[in-house]
Amino acid sequence: MKRFQFHLQTALDWRKRQMETEQARLDELLLREGQLQQALEDTARDRARSEADLLRVKSLEAADLAALDGYLRALDHQKRRLHTAIAETQQAITRQRQLLMTAMRDYRLIEKLKQRRLGEWQQQFERELEAEATELFLSKRARSQSS
Repeated sequence: MKRFQFHLQTALDWRKRQMETEQARLDELLLREGQLQQALEDTARDRARSEADLLRVKSLEAADLAALDGYLRALDHQKRRLHTAIAETQQAITRQRQLLMTAMRDYRLIEKLKQRRLGEWQQQFERELEAEATELFLSKRARSQSS
């Protein structure tokens, strides 16, 4: 009997690569979200540090106050941008998870078909092997009886 050959192996390989690609994209988005969260924490820490420094200083000049106010406004603006970027990234993560789930489902579907076909092939192989063994046994028996 010929060896097992799955005719959809190319499609299965392509689906596997697609699934791996979607997983890599999701990993990139999750990494990006983590970086944005870290930047947000850094911004909050910088703002808190600046406010604490302001409370420790006994006297400030108007120029120092204006510079600090500008810096705090810039931090607030950066915080808003980071919140927007995090929300957009989280939406992208949700979409990417759906794409990954679809790619995984498509891969598993063909993989199950391959396993089913392999099981059918193995059963057929065992039947043929049994038939050959029976035929060999009968031919040996017939030769030994004729001798």
